[in-house]
Amino acid sequence: MGKSKLKKSDARAIRHSDETRTELAQRYGVSVSTIRQIQLGQKWKNAGGPIRKPQPTGVLWAPSDTGLQDIISGLEIRGAWMDGAAAAGVTASTLQAYGGRVPEHGDIMRAAIERGIASVAAREKEQLGAVISARAKVKSWGAAAAAVGLTTSAVNSLRAKYPSTEPDCRAATEAGQANYDRELLSRAAGLIGSLGSWVKVSRALGVTPTHLADVRQRNPKIEEELVAAMVPHSAGFVYVVRDGYGMIKVGRASDVMRRVGSIRCGNSSGEIDVLFAAEVADPGCIERRIHERLAGSWIHGEWFDVDAGTAVAAAEEESGKTTQHTQQPERPKKKKLNANKVREIRASDEPVAVLAERYGVSTSTIRDVRFGRKWTKVGGRILTPSASGVKWKPPS
Repeated sequence: MGKSKLKKSDARAIRHSDETRTELAQRYGVSVSTIRQIQLGQKWKNAGGPIRKPQPTGVLWAPSDTGLQDIISGLEIRGAWMDGAAAAGVTASTLQAYGGRVPEHGDIMRAAIERGIASVAAREKEQLGAVISARAKVKSWGAAAAAVGLTTSAVNSLRAKYPSTEPDCRAATEAGQANYDRELLSRAAGLIGSLGSWVKVSRALGVTPTHLADVRQRNPKIEEELVAAMVPHSAGFVYVVRDGYGMIKVGRASDVMRRVGSIRCGNSSGEIDVLFAAEVADPGCIERRIHERLAGSWIHGEWFDVDAGTAVAAAEEESGKTTQHTQQPERPKKKKLNANKVREIRASDEPVAVLAERYGVSTSTIRDVRFGRKWTKVGGRILTPSASGVKWKPPS
């Protein structure tokens, strides 16, 4: 059965009628939704008659008295609608809609939110205060954050949120730096007497010589105590040597010749050239001052990546002496190899340094012989260098 066409008079009659929409739909031969749209003014807008307002369908949510107290407690945690909604088991939008429908309860919930926000601010300021107190005793904000169980990013966020605490933060930073300096220099004072070198002290403390020098410069009064803690050493020699890679070593010894010999055996380059050697009354003090002047070029131990002329100039100025050539060890004259010695070297599994000492040649010569880069026409086992060690290669 086809739907009937409505007239303007029908639309007015529908709007004036108190019958149900189903009854009206059957009478006029249209759908229920058409009747609803006419009554709400969505169709036949100019037909006249009373226009009805849409009514919500279903049951609107409302909390019980006990539920309202749970909502208030949730909102007081941190001032967030979602916490109150979670306590009631509804969504935040549902809870906010209820607060809009019931103004009395809405005011109560908004007051709880304000208390929650104030509570969060109080807790955060208390945390930040604890971090500031810890920072006055440690060397970094990261260490202070860890001391109270926070991350560095969390502390940075708190500092940005409460800028009024910045004066206290700066004061804590200065106090923490001063406390760190005192502790570091106190430990240094206990080591300098036995180690006799600031480079060795910095290595023992786990800091760079440059860092230790900066801390000492910031604390001149403590520096005087450090100097007093140093124990004078007996007379000896200071020396400056250079290895085959161009690295510089500054040290002290009672027997320069023996010391340079041991350095040569332990150095992979196999080449040690003596650039400076002089006898002084207090070699430990002179060595320490040279190390301090070269601290910016420090690599490790007593080794520096510095120009040889700069190192020698520092040694001469600090010792007040020029190089005493009589104290330099004479380099042993290199011996000549022959075919039999080459075969012995290639057949041996002894370390390169041991073979170099035995045959009176450099360690680089031993390697060249073993790898077939020299004495190519002499037989014997040829080794092939590889990234994971030395692989054996049978003779041709």
